[in-house]
Amino acid sequence: MEVGYKLRQKRLNKGYTQEYMSENLGISQKTYSNFESGKSDISLPVLEKAANILEIDFLELLPERVTISNNEFKDNSSGYVVNNYPDKLIVQFEEIISLLKEKIDYLESK
Repeated sequence: MEVGYKLRQKRLNKGYTQEYMSENLGISQKTYSNFESGKSDISLPVLEKAANILEIDFLELLPERVTISNNEFKDNSSGYVVNNYPDKLIVQFEEIISLLKEKIDYLESK
C-alpha cells in the first residue's frame, strides 16, 4: 500500500479531518490532501509528525518495499536513508555490480 493511502486510513480510523491534520502539521489542507492522494511526496520528518498526531509508529505508514537505516554521517549527525527501488532496477544494479566485479578480478589477475 502507498503512504498516502495508509495515511488516509489511519486518519479516518481516528476520526480526524484533513483540516485537523494539516493544522497540526503546520501545512495547508491542500498540501495534506496531495499527500493522501499521492500527488505529492511527504518528507520523513512530516511523516513522523503525522504518525505522532495519529499516535502510531511512523513505520506503519511506509510502503512495504522500503529499506530504512539510521546512519551516522561524517558530520556526526544522524538521519534516515530510505530506498524504495523497483525490482527491475535492483536486478539491473546487481548485474552491473557483477560485471564490475568480473572486471576487477580480470584487472587484478594482470
